[in-house]
Amino acid sequence: MNERMNPLAYTVLATVLIAVMIFTGSSLLVVGLVILFIVLSRPTARKFINTLLYEQSDLDAQTAQVNEKKSNMLSHNHELISAVFSTMKEGALVVDASGCVQIANEAIRQMLKIPAVLANDHYIKLIQHPEVVKQISRTLETGGSSHAEIMLTTEPTKVCQSSATAFVTAGETGVILVLHDVSSFHPAWQIRQDFIANVSHELRTPLTAIRGSVDALLDETDIATQKKFIEIISRHTTRMERLVADLLKLASLDSGKEQIQYAPCVTASVFSNVAIELTPLLQTKEQRLETRIQPSAENIIVDPVKLHDSLKNLVENAAHYSPIGSAIDLTAQIGEEESSVVLQVSDRGPGIPAGDLLRVFERFYRVEQSRARNPGGTGLGLAIVKHLVGLHNGTVEAKHRQGGGAVFSIILPRLSAETNSDIRRLLE
Repeated sequence: MNERMNPLAYTVLATVLIAVMIFTGSSLLVVGLVILFIVLSRPTARKFINTLLYEQSDLDAQTAQVNEKKSNMLSHNHELISAVFSTMKEGALVVDASGCVQIANEAIRQMLKIPAVLANDHYIKLIQHPEVVKQISRTLETGGSSHAEIMLTTEPTKVCQSSATAFVTAGETGVILVLHDVSSFHPAWQIRQDFIANVSHELRTPLTAIRGSVDALLDETDIATQKKFIEIISRHTTRMERLVADLLKLASLDSGKEQIQYAPCVTASVFSNVAIELTPLLQTKEQRLETRIQPSAENIIVDPVKLHDSLKNLVENAAHYSPIGSAIDLTAQIGEEESSVVLQVSDRGPGIPAGDLLRVFERFYRVEQSRARNPGGTGLGLAIVKHLVGLHNGTVEAKHRQGGGAVFSIILPRLSAETNSDIRRLLE
């Protein structure tokens, strides 16, 4: 190790040598140097001299080592913080008391389009989003924390929860900004809000009619007129009962409490039960249900109750939208690869616009006005059908019917009627 002699020691040694030269002569100087060499060769003396000569140098070296350790520790901590920030899926940004951006991870750089290299720039210069700038400014001024939902003009557009929190270090206030991408949850939230609004609307319509009829009955003395208002009340009460029943059915399906109960059944029997239940509606509109069953599809393994409910909803929907005196087709056949059973309901109504074919199974979804609104439906029937078919591991789809109208197809896996192995497998 290179050791630097204490300047005070230099001065003392030089003064001693000069004094020896003046008072004893140069010959004694040589002797003195030899004696000094001998003395310094002894460990105890050398240690004493080293303590005197190099004490200050050691202190400087120790101070330098401590400072170097502190610097290394600070550098290590900064690298550790940067590493943690870089692995976060959330966008994170740190602004100091002067408003300069100190740290910005990759996620927030992409969200706010911040350059990869930071040059101690002010956040107002780097961030082009007005709401984020206002949030940081407000937090710097008032301290505390704030939360907001912001929309980012990225591709695709993102919805983020923005949280700004003040922190104090060395007596100065800075801000940590975190952006959490909630885009995947936002559509679900919007659907829930729309669903609540639609339910409120569907309930408000019959309630308004019932309330109006009740008010009219209070002042009406004519028996015939009273009967008319009572019929209105009865009709809208029935509609509300159906709506509540469908809502409860959907809630049960959404909760996963519905269990599939497979059993061999005769397709003609399922079709007949649907026709019997809908006879009053079909007779009112002078419509007929025409069934056709392919020989290989005469016996199927399904949950007969859930299949009955699915077909009933589709046939009832077709009856409402089909003209008076028209026919509704109900068919069953085996799919092209003989691995599925295809059940179809075809009507001769106004059909469904191409843009609505994929969305008709959404709850309360409205098609354009050319397909008249179902006056007796709840807007939930097709959504229930989709759930019930899904329990069978099947699919349901809507298409145009050649010559006009719509075709709804239920496609179910074809299970073996000879053995029960497929049933046991699906029930496990």
